Amino acid sequence: MTTQPILLSKKQAAEMLGISIGLLDKLVRQGQIERVRIGRRTLFRRDAIEALTLTQSQRRALARPAGTIQ
Repeated sequence: MTTQPILLSKKQAAEMLGISIGLLDKLVRQGQIERVRIGRRTLFRRDAIEALTLTQSQRRALARPAGTIQ
């Protein structure tokens, strides 16, 4: 079983999202992505980054109450 880190570096988060570090910084400044500061390091929660990569239809499916069909 491979364990994955809970927190990602800026580089890892940007790569996961397929964007530049500069754009990631811009999204942080705009409040669209939450960061975690530990000392001088800026890190990102893996689950928050993964949530940003979901497609619109996946978001709708996750928001739908269990047992409903569309």
